[in-house]
Amino acid sequence: MRDVFEAVYYKRRFSYLQVLYEFQSREGRSPDKANRDKDLSLLKSLCDSITEKFGLPAGKLTADMLDLLFSELSPVSAIVGGVLAQEVIKVISNKDEPNRNFFFFNPIETAGVVEDVGGA
Repeated sequence: MRDVFEAVYYKRRFSYLQVLYEFQSREGRSPDKANRDKDLSLLKSLCDSITEKFGLPAGKLTADMLDLLFSELSPVSAIVGGVLAQEVIKVISNKDEPNRNFFFFNPIETAGVVEDVGGA
């Protein structure tokens, strides 16, 4: 049961990341507070297309989480940068196996999770 829960939760986090990537590739920028209404409507439509693309149940990606895509928190950048530096040191020193693929940081819970996306 836990594996099913983790798989659904993972897909949701990864799907929000895909929404942000799709927005950035279409617009050539990150969501901006100056264009909030226009950007939010585009993000909502992207949520629908990503939901269909990954086969998620309708309503799994909610608009309340889209508000988090409009800002960058300096402390979050420091945390993610620290994790990245740690992984570089692991690779150079060959002491531990580095994390693979994605580090998801949840600013609401101030917690991070490493996901092995497509790894063997």
